[in-house]
Amino acid sequence: ETKDASDLYHGSHLGNKNSGINVKYAADVYWGEKIAAIYRSIDAFTDYKDYNSQTIGIKTSSYAAPVYSEANTKSKLLYTLKSRVNNVSNIPLVIIGKVSGEKIDDNDVWYKIKTDALLTEDRSEVIRTSKVDTYYNRENNYAYIHSSYVSLMDENIKKIYIKKDGLFGLHNLSLDENNNVIITGYLAIRGMDNTKKKNIEYDLIIKNQDTDETYEKKLDRILDADKMPYQIPNIDKYSNEYSWFNGVLDFSDIKEGNYSLYVRARSGEYESIEILSNILSVDIATKFKKEDRGYQFRTNYYLKTVPIELFIRDKGLITDEITPTKDNMFNQYQEIDLKDGNLIITGSSFNVGGDYGKESEVERKIIFENVKTFEKFESDLGYIDNGPYKITLIVPDNKDKTRAWFNNKIDISNLEKGTYAIYINTKTNINDYGELNDVFLRDINSTMNIN
Repeated sequence: ETKDASDLYHGSHLGNKNSGINVKYAADVYWGEKIAAIYRSIDAFTDYKDYNSQTIGIKTSSYAAPVYSEANTKSKLLYTLKSRVNNVSNIPLVIIGKVSGEKIDDNDVWYKIKTDALLTEDRSEVIRTSKVDTYYNRENNYAYIHSSYVSLMDENIKKIYIKKDGLFGLHNLSLDENNNVIITGYLAIRGMDNTKKKNIEYDLIIKNQDTDETYEKKLDRILDADKMPYQIPNIDKYSNEYSWFNGVLDFSDIKEGNYSLYVRARSGEYESIEILSNILSVDIATKFKKEDRGYQFRTNYYLKTVPIELFIRDKGLITDEITPTKDNMFNQYQEIDLKDGNLIITGSSFNVGGDYGKESEVERKIIFENVKTFEKFESDLGYIDNGPYKITLIVPDNKDKTRAWFNNKIDISNLEKGTYAIYINTKTNINDYGELNDVFLRDINSTMNIN
């Protein structure tokens, strides 16, 4: 009872003569199975990308099952899973999450589901009269149903966990003699005791920032109190003592790319996933090589969460020299334009502790990196001694920044068609590189056509 005011709706699935589209659509009682079989053969051509890609729940009872906007009965009742005429059972649901909510018969587990109905933008009402341009917004069309109405199919294939906040801290991120990564930290699942007798599993989640492709690396739980770096404080009367993990990790099986990193803890029905953050300012490994591949851990100080990001390049980094500072390089433009086949740019490129005085030898290159192939094209960018203003740091490093400035036009007419990230590599007493950033959030409206 979600899409219309009549008795046509018996569920959004293909179904049979008990529930689903086939109740009133086709006389053939096996129509639903036949259509499903055809789709399965189509799915086979894509190596079964759909098969087992979702967690399915079944409303097995013939009783009406209420669907709410939030995980409690005080929130908006959006619709019920039922028919106006018949008691309908075996209605499937796509389960996208599990949460703790209002207790019903001492059970606080609710399922977050994709709604059959289209919802308004604020998720307050069901759209019962759709128009040609009405579409299903996957980000907005979700609701909650109490778990007592639903039985999960194949839960072992894609288990759903109740999300909990986590208490995270990084203690060590370094390299061993073979340039494997050593990591030590803690992640306590909030709202439960993290004691020795609890079974808690830890993983490092490595997610590609461009493709969302994800890798998981198993971490070991530290159960020997003597090997724990220090005592984790208890919060809200819950114990966090046994929340430590460590691991020795090899990233050679991960494709080149730019990655976000997370630590995940799972215990029973619960999981916490927290960004691998360097908010505690730990001295971490930065650039390293393994065989011909280049790796870089970079603390992103531009974001409030201070995440540690991982960059991997099969043909090596722009430079693998280690800088004496933890700071990210400051690469920003003052003016930027495209004209006559050239990129025209004025800006600055420097790092804390870098000497860019008029007596310094400064080498600077601009690098265009194809975001799909990672092929690099570079040009000399140079420097000027008459920048728009004098660069000063909040915490002075007592180094001259005169030649931090540049002003040049770069011929980009021979760049192959593609999308490019722009990096600047500046070498003086420090050899470092970083992305060209738009720290002032300026509008850029420049375009040009070449041939």
